[in-house]
Amino acid sequence: MVLRLVDPSRPDFAQQIVEKVGQAPGFYRDAPIVLDLETLARWPAPPTVDFAGIRAALASVGLVCVGVQNGTPQLTEGARRIGLAVFPTIRPAGRANAAREPDAEPEPERPAARPSAAASAPSPQAAAPSPPVAPVKAAPPPRTRVVSEPVRSGQQVYAKGGDLIVLGTVNAGGEVLADGNVHIYGTLRGKAIAGAAGDREARLFCQRFDPELVSIAGLFRVADQIGPELVGQRVGVRIVDDALAFDRLS
Repeated sequence: MVLRLVDPSRPDFAQQIVEKVGQAPGFYRDAPIVLDLETLARWPAPPTVDFAGIRAALASVGLVCVGVQNGTPQLTEGARRIGLAVFPTIRPAGRANAAREPDAEPEPERPAARPSAAASAPSPQAAAPSPPVAPVKAAPPPRTRVVSEPVRSGQQVYAKGGDLIVLGTVNAGGEVLADGNVHIYGTLRGKAIAGAAGDREARLFCQRFDPELVSIAGLFRVADQIGPELVGQRVGVRIVDDALAFDRLS
């Protein structure tokens, strides 16, 4: 998970973390956190950040701060001093770099060589034939991952780039996630995440619904936020108007 720092010097910074984690304590428990410093790096004069204090604030609510990304050299050096890892810069395409690296010196332009008066004009030659172009191979379609065994507590099953089908039960403490749809033909007692890469069209289908957490493309509900009328039923989950919608399936 990534925590983007906007203004860590605010007096209510730690309280904001407590309130956020309190919305879904089971979801965030023992989660590794990377601090994104891109917003701070865009300040005219990047601030001094108390990384040790931030790490302690996260630890107080059960989060594990493991490193930073997208910072200036000064910010990342401060993180290194307390033992945090510095991860490669990651930004969406088309976004300007916040932490600018020194530009490379351009090579001096060399003057074009002037033809000698004694040089003879080149004789015309036939154009060389173009080399054959190899046919472009189509990318293989996303594969569906099928899991026939129950998903145990503490186990995570991920279908990267495709759908996930679970034929058995997802036990409490287990987690299944897919970049596409998730189908569970047993009982869901753990966590199920569809659209893990951000696909808002992804869906989640469950034969017997009793989850700790369900999520699609970053939107999630925990057990306390799910109506009791859905527990034990066949349920489909989708996104409607920026919220999760739950459908009882016949």
